[in-house]
Amino acid sequence: MQTGLKKKKKLSSEIGASIVGRSRKQKLVVGKDFVTETYNAHIKKIKVNLYEQCFSQPNPYICDKMLAWVSESKKLQHHVTELHCGVGTFTILLGNLYSRVLATENSRPSIRALEKNIQINSLKNIEIARMSGLETLEALIKKREFNRMKHINLIDFKKDVLFLDPPRSGLDVESINLIKRLKYKEIIYLSCGFESLKSNLKELLTSYKVKKAALFDQFPYTDHIETGVILRKL
Repeated sequence: MQTGLKKKKKLSSEIGASIVGRSRKQKLVVGKDFVTETYNAHIKKIKVNLYEQCFSQPNPYICDKMLAWVSESKKLQHHVTELHCGVGTFTILLGNLYSRVLATENSRPSIRALEKNIQINSLKNIEIARMSGLETLEALIKKREFNRMKHINLIDFKKDVLFLDPPRSGLDVESINLIKRLKYKEIIYLSCGFESLKSNLKELLTSYKVKKAALFDQFPYTDHIETGVILRKL
């Protein structure tokens, strides 16, 4: 074990890279278990530590374009709710665009990463909770109470903007119904699944209209495309 560790440290030093090894629920790190991305975002430079085991945007160049597109919605006096926030790539941007941010994520490693990313960007207006997207919506509409949200005052949290970046499968029917009941003024929806987005929009467009849309090519030379849509309440 020690011999193997020495070899890994030597290799890490020679090639100037960190090494992360996993086996049987054990983790060995030589160097760092994250990389730091710096984005311009057309507002100010933001730094985000991307940790292994956590979801993050795979293409930093295109991610910077996506951040710039989202930044066009800047409304400093508004509140924004973000579901599926991951390690906080967009959360950090939203903290610079809006007066108050509620960000939720179900993954424990991602929440730990999010806490660190908020700290390194010196933001004080972001409140976070380890919650699924559906649980967050249920709490906001007062359908259920959660101990994980007791530290957040939801009573005076305004339903100005809802930021969505769900998994490829999109939003489930129950979540869409709750979103329509909550009556957010605006929805910013980023989707990596075109078919699920099409299905979700079919339901959402009974209460919203498309204000703006954009396509982002995260994976060149493949048939995958990232879509951004901004919806406005009817």
